[in-house]
Amino acid sequence: MKNFIVARHGSYDESLNLSPSGESQMKRLAQALKQVLDEGSILLLSSSAPRAIQSSQVLSDEIGVAFENFDELWSDNMHRENTTRAMELILDKSSGFDHVIIMTHLEYSESLPFVFAEKELGMSELYLCSVPKGEAWHINCSKKTCKCIPEES
Repeated sequence: MKNFIVARHGSYDESLNLSPSGESQMKRLAQALKQVLDEGSILLLSSSAPRAIQSSQVLSDEIGVAFENFDELWSDNMHRENTTRAMELILDKSSGFDHVIIMTHLEYSESLPFVFAEKELGMSELYLCSVPKGEAWHINCSKKTCKCIPEES
């Protein structure tokens, strides 16, 4: 795997659906991802929450890749975070892909990059804070670097 990307869904409205602002955030993220992703194969996995599925659909349309959604990537007050189970799913599905994008929520956007970097790359001193809605952590696996995207211009 060349790149591991954990994205937080876009902003949503009172009905918990992606808002117009959230759609714009996802389009901006897609443009930033196009700068990171090369010709290799791309896997896009999403939480099964409507706002995450809708965010993944925008990325899917912009990047030109299909996605699958899973309850294991949904974390909120009613869906307990289980990082071990989420990582098992991700590693099982990601075999043979060059770029892996995970569309998820606040809790997993904080924990999955750290767990992946430590367990898969031996990067034990990685410090991550929360990323805003519509942004992502990008781990370049060969360079062993991590940054938030899209970067401020």
